Amino acid sequence: MKNQECRTTKVCVTCLEEKDLVGCFYKNKSSKDGYLTQCKDCLKKKRQNLIFTNPVAYQNSLVASRFAKEGLTKEHLAKSKADWDARNSEHVKEYRRDYYTNNYEACLKAGIQHYTRVKRASVSWGNRQEMIKFYKEAKHLTKTTGIKHSVDHIIPLKGKNVSGLHVESNLQVIKLVDNNRKFNKF
Repeated sequence: MKNQECRTTKVCVTCLEEKDLVGCFYKNKSSKDGYLTQCKDCLKKKRQNLIFTNPVAYQNSLVASRFAKEGLTKEHLAKSKADWDARNSEHVKEYRRDYYTNNYEACLKAGIQHYTRVKRASVSWGNRQEMIKFYKEAKHLTKTTGIKHSVDHIIPLKGKNVSGLHVESNLQVIKLVDNNRKFNKF
């Protein structure tokens, strides 16, 4: 045991090269010698491969590690973002105005596509007053809780296997974070 504590080099389990313990390995309290089994170079390569092969999994791992490090919940993060937005409302407005100005064509195209998708999915027998209530409820919940809410189509308007309709029975109010995580999935 004492020999392991005094060692200054270690063999990486991935590349099988013997490297300096202190400069080439990240610390890890749970291991016997206090360092990870993979060297920094191998971990960086693994992370780069994950970025290109599966970017969604990479983003999820970043979010999960951040939550674990900070002990935060998604609600806590949403509330802190809402607080920051409230304190910096002028900055946020200016940023959004600049973004819209610099990306006018893309914003216009995205807006037209969304409008067209909703228009195509709308039916004449849908109860428009009931649908408006969902949007008002989302706005009210956002104001009262400080956490952004949005109206979600339970069955997406442009799904991979099935597409829903823009009717009151296909709407629900959920947190914006959950809606973004859901994407176009049923």
